[in-house]
Amino acid sequence: MILAVYDADPVNTGEGARRLAGPLIASLLRAVSGWKPDDTVKPLVRGRPVPPHYANGYGYYPFVFKAEFVFNS
Repeated sequence: MILAVYDADPVNTGEGARRLAGPLIASLLRAVSGWKPDDTVKPLVRGRPVPPHYANGYGYYPFVFKAEFVFNS
């Protein structure tokens, strides 16, 4: 899952994108962490983090979540 935000930052430091992304990241993590798609999947957990990327006013924040499927035998 990738959160993308845009801020017209004339210095291109990524600061504006980080400021915009902060509350969205918090909401995204609250909504998805522990979410259980259905009875065949255990609750989602965060995977290994991937660094964010900034380019031309855009901030890209990738998130990895792991799903474990439950199979009845």
